Amino acid sequence: MFKQLGFDKSAEGFYGHNCENACSLTCEIPGRCDKITGGCNNGCLPGSKGSMCEHGKPFKKDCIQ
Repeated sequence: MFKQLGFDKSAEGFYGHNCENACSLTCEIPGRCDKITGGCNNGCLPGSKGSMCEHGKPFKKDCIQ
């Protein structure tokens, strides 16, 4: 079924029907997500949260807090 909907052909960094959505750049591995849901597979960058890391603001690794 997923193959018929075009999910299996999404290039890395894209998800959804016809690969029309870009994966979040606030994923732990920026631009890598589930090809169907867009959820970040490896979690979020520090400071971001939500299944797609869409909430919060990522911290820069070299920031002093």
